[in-house]
Amino acid sequence: CTCFAVMFLFYYLAGERKNAWYMWGFALSTVGLLLSLARQAWVCLIFVAGAVVLYSLRGTKPDRMAAANGKKSHSNRIQWKRLAFIGTGILIALVIALAAMRDLSGRLATLSVSVAADDPTVVRRAGLIALAIDDIQQHPLVGLGTSSFQLLYLGDDDSYQGVGQAWLGSFFFRVMHDTGIVGTVLLGWFIVNLGRRAWRILLKRRSTNTGVGALLA
Repeated sequence: CTCFAVMFLFYYLAGERKNAWYMWGFALSTVGLLLSLARQAWVCLIFVAGAVVLYSLRGTKPDRMAAANGKKSHSNRIQWKRLAFIGTGILIALVIALAAMRDLSGRLATLSVSVAADDPTVVRRAGLIALAIDDIQQHPLVGLGTSSFQLLYLGDDDSYQGVGQAWLGSFFFRVMHDTGIVGTVLLGWFIVNLGRRAWRILLKRRSTNTGVGALLA
């Protein structure tokens, strides 16, 4: 839902013509990610959507004639109207999500660092990461193999060292544990190389590159 939300947002802001369907898609996806109760998805939306908005505003080219006359350019006016529409969409999504799930407000409160530290799911995940770090220190180069963490720490309930089922929620810790420094470096190279190529295309600022920007987001 988060991936679709930022893609819809990019299409809405980067498109040459204003398409309300993209905004409705963004609002619907935002409702879905709120109801998922996945806090990492909420944080991701805040940061990535903010980056998309900044990129869109940075890409706005003011009209020279309007600037010479001391007036705001037409393109800037369009962007601010779109941003207002986005704010309305987020507000509608929050209202719908809060109405559909009463405990959503309590979950939102756990985004605070002080509250999150007392959350049992956060403590449980921190315990799993601590176990992974111990293994990484012992086998740093190539790791312990694919899916090794789940095989090493099988727990039927929360009684196993206070952490329960052995599943690493952090993608990068999982890669580091299973494939070591070698696998992590290869993954980093792939991500950086892909991002660099996509950014080169985005710098050309052609209408046909909107899809590349949405996928990069």
